[in-house]
Amino acid sequence: MKPSPRCILADEPAPIPSDVTDQEWVILQSLLPREYEPSPFTGRPRLHPYREILNGIFYISRGGCAWRMMPTDLSHWSTCYHY
Repeated sequence: MKPSPRCILADEPAPIPSDVTDQEWVILQSLLPREYEPSPFTGRPRLHPYREILNGIFYISRGGCAWRMMPTDLSHWSTCYHY
């Protein structure tokens, strides 16, 4: 399988224009439930961080493409679709 062009030159993929910036994330993070807060009522532990899920959702809403056309370096399309 050929690596994604975003991952060839850097260890970390280059940001997509629809990705959440650090400044936006500070605001959004306060509106979401805490990610790794242990509680007997939260159920299963989270596998994907909220930021990656939001990046996938914003990619689809900004690009207007089908869910199954999401890049593979974002969270899986069905995970983002669930949210």
